[in-house]
Amino acid sequence: MKMVRSTWLQIAIALLGAAAALLFVRMHDARGAALQTDSVSAGHRLAEA
Repeated sequence: MKMVRSTWLQIAIALLGAAAALLFVRMHDARGAALQTDSVSAGHRLAEA
């Protein structure tokens, strides 16, 4: 079965888009989040609410 050039182009664009999305998701992490010293008590307050 012979694939048309536009089909290969669509596949390449889809793969590049998926790779870009994975890179974008991987770059976001929780490094900027500040740790709370009383995280246990904050968790209990959150659970009670």
